[in-house]
Amino acid sequence: MSDAAASYFADAQISTPLIDVTVRMLMDTPLPVVLETHRTLTRADLRVELAQLTLPVTVIHGTVNTSAPIDATGPPTAELVPSANLVVIDGARHGMYHAHTEQHNQALLTAIDTHPATAR
Repeated sequence: MSDAAASYFADAQISTPLIDVTVRMLMDTPLPVVLETHRTLTRADLRVELAQLTLPVTVIHGTVNTSAPIDATGPPTAELVPSANLVVIDGARHGMYHAHTEQHNQALLTAIDTHPATAR
């Protein structure tokens, strides 16, 4: 399973303990939860609900996310939400919060600074 971490974290220098903790969290997830999450994510049509959101939304997406390809997920989601801001992190995969920590955190801080009343 740790071998698959490369596709999750990309080419970032991630410590072995951090990879192990992430893999352990995934492996500890009960199978019924994994299956229901997969079923929901692949079958649910949330377009109407997304279009009705009135709060600020920041969509953060990496350009090389293989589990949620950017062309199918990031920009289409941001386009559906009236107040959405799309942040694209070049070279980031699904585990961008570890591999592109500075860029990921800056996107979060910018979202909070832009909408301080709703972020608290």
